[in-house]
Amino acid sequence: MYYLFVDQNIAEVKKKVINLSSKLLERKPGSSIFRLNNEKWSRELFESLFRGQGLFESNYIVICDQLLTLPIEEKKFFFSSLKEISETKHIFIFIESDPSKSDLQKLEKYSTKSSVVLGKKKKDEFNVFGLTEALAVRNKAQAWEKFHLALLNGKVPEELHGLIFWQLKTLLLAKKTKTALEAGLKSYPYQKAKQASTKFTESELEVRLNYLVDIYHEAHRGKNDLSQELERFILLI
Repeated sequence: MYYLFVDQNIAEVKKKVINLSSKLLERKPGSSIFRLNNEKWSRELFESLFRGQGLFESNYIVICDQLLTLPIEEKKFFFSSLKEISETKHIFIFIESDPSKSDLQKLEKYSTKSSVVLGKKKKDEFNVFGLTEALAVRNKAQAWEKFHLALLNGKVPEELHGLIFWQLKTLLLAKKTKTALEAGLKSYPYQKAKQASTKFTESELEVRLNYLVDIYHEAHRGKNDLSQELERFILLI
């Protein structure tokens, strides 16, 4: 099956997609999430996902962003696959901003549900620090949502890893010190970190920082997927 979201307000449509993904995961816990777009595209992976060629055994959700901007031959393959995708047990979510009338008709033909909003494009506004703020107060659900929203908005795992590491390091520093001057921080961010640090023990913060260091190095050795490890980290925060 597949869901279709069309909206020139990309920030708004991506919020809808993350909200839907969260609800789907509640119904199918343990599902894997895959993301494909015109820059991160593999016909072989895409085909294996909807044809179930044995590469993946669990349920999964596939978020596809702006596939109508693919090269013409890939776009033709995409359209030719829609009927088959609509019949798979796995869930595909297609995001488009400005399809032609004929392309929109093709997309809607087999969709399980469509949300189409045609109007003036708005500036895409996304605040990545919502992720670190959610982690600081140990709000797993909000942190998970912000993490996937960040990826949909083009943030790379290495950047998100750095922000998460910085946040936890700041919490640990606030926990070990008594004043902003001692910590080397400005007063307002120090007070926020000091308050949030009460959600963790000093040991918990140290363990999590060490874990972040380990998954970063393992990812650069090709032994893990940093995005998946960060998602696992967030769900265990």
